[in-house]
Amino acid sequence: MYIYFLILILIFGSYLLIDKTNIFRFNKRNLTFIIVAGIILILFSSIRADSVGSDLSLYYKIFDSTKNYTFYDIFISLFQSKKFLSVPVYNGEYEIGYILFTKLISIINDSLFSYNLFTSLFINIPILFFIYRHSKKLYLSVLIYILFGFYTQSYVVIRQYMALSMTLLSVHFLIENNYKKAIVFSLLSCTFHNTAIISLIFILLKYFWNSFLRYSKYIIIGLVLLSFICKPLIEYLILNFYPFYDDIIISGEGLKLFLFLLLITISLVMIMKREGKTKEDTEFCFILFLLGTIVQLYTLNFSLLNRLALYFQFYIVIIIPNTLELYSFDQLPEKRIVTLCYIIVLLCFFIFNLIVNDSGSVRNYKIANNNIVEVSGIQLDRKESVYENNVVY
Repeated sequence: MYIYFLILILIFGSYLLIDKTNIFRFNKRNLTFIIVAGIILILFSSIRADSVGSDLSLYYKIFDSTKNYTFYDIFISLFQSKKFLSVPVYNGEYEIGYILFTKLISIINDSLFSYNLFTSLFINIPILFFIYRHSKKLYLSVLIYILFGFYTQSYVVIRQYMALSMTLLSVHFLIENNYKKAIVFSLLSCTFHNTAIISLIFILLKYFWNSFLRYSKYIIIGLVLLSFICKPLIEYLILNFYPFYDDIIISGEGLKLFLFLLLITISLVMIMKREGKTKEDTEFCFILFLLGTIVQLYTLNFSLLNRLALYFQFYIVIIIPNTLELYSFDQLPEKRIVTLCYIIVLLCFFIFNLIVNDSGSVRNYKIANNNIVEVSGIQLDRKESVYENNVVY
């Protein structure tokens, strides 16, 4: 796990070197920092061993199977799949956007390093672009991206984070009031993971923004109350529309995370109310994060709903830095103390997740080496994967 602290030190050290010295021109510092941070994040994601990320070795198997498909086979397979916009590959059915992307990777280079590199690029470049365009404190946003566990989670649920990166571009264009591009990227995200269909709600939310704000209190109260009585409805929807999840309906999980998110939400609201009105883009990101906190309540009835919550909760990387920027210049000492408190709390959260939970098997980071063997035509680490026969959801 010490490698993650090295990443944090490298990123914060890069920020200090770039922002606090005269090496780089003032108007180029933000861009330089985000590029350096991107190189660091993508590098460590690309060189990790297949044991870092519980599903990675299975993704390698899917990648290996995809190499044997032609583009014609992929599109024909669409009509043979029981799952919408999916292709039967290896041991399951996976979204066509993801399969086409892995096919393109195999044409460029079919090594496992190439798979890691290109998926890491696909995930991290849009995320860092979104941070660059919408965060008031880039270094803090990047630190939160790591400390909240998003970065390490991208080692595990690769397809969903590829979908998330597309939804972030959709939200970027929504903030720019470019609805056509927002719809395109929202639909594109669904071809990487079907849960991304939730991003269509973002478009409706932005389109009816004034109406939502007018009735926001009633909507939020209604959603909270519904979370306590929705369990039968969730079970009905799973059994009838997503039967491949019916054997993994787990309830009662996610309470600690909800309480943590609620604490963050309350602290942000207190700062906003005291310091004044926020800009519309920050307000929009805050509403998405607030909805993510409410969705977390629903995970108590069905734990896999945390997959949907991710699309909302990610905006914590924007809302914390932008809320802290509401402090005036004469409140600088207090701002620094509050910023440090957020970092310490999130650092404790990150350490707890790595040491205690480690649900995605990312704690013991290892760099890929030459100690490999051939397994079914694909090179894998000598440690046999126990996930080989599972389906990646």
